[in-house]
Amino acid sequence: MDVRLLRALAAALLLAAASSAADAADAAHTYSDTARGFSLTYPDGWRVDPNFADQGYGYAQGETDDVRTGVAFSPTIDLAPGTTLESKELKLVVEAARPGDLCKAAAFLEDPPPDYFTQVMADTPTLASTLAEPGDMYDVEHIVRIVSQTPCIAVQVFLVYAQSRPHDPKPVPQFDRHALLAVLDGIVATMRFAK
Repeated sequence: MDVRLLRALAAALLLAAASSAADAADAAHTYSDTARGFSLTYPDGWRVDPNFADQGYGYAQGETDDVRTGVAFSPTIDLAPGTTLESKELKLVVEAARPGDLCKAAAFLEDPPPDYFTQVMADTPTLASTLAEPGDMYDVEHIVRIVSQTPCIAVQVFLVYAQSRPHDPKPVPQFDRHALLAVLDGIVATMRFAK
């Protein structure tokens, strides 16, 4: 099968999943977090972890401050079947700034292990993103966006996908990153903050 056709099919599947999630507004759920002062509506087929802990490399080395806590939303279904996306590893995490942190996007990023090749893709006060290659199998992206200054709240996306293999006789089609981020942006757009 033609690689372009596979990519088009993968994009169509992802968009269909997004469309069915949007159409299933009756099946949507709202999570309210009084401690962090927000509510968010997420689609059916997603789960909530209200005690998510993002522990960086320093935490494993005894630096107890290298941990960020939040509420993680993750799909229980494969959002892009047959593609490089690892849906079971996808997380959309709402985090409040820790005491003493500046309200800057980069403050929400964990410290990566030194043996990961990590690139900084964006670093502005309201948006930070990194791309890490922990080995030769997967890429790991962290995308942080500040969504509220008072209180300081960020949304962080943990995105894991298989690396492309240029000479693979049966390459796995890449997922449609733009369509996936549009789905996640749609969820974030439902956020409401306590006054």
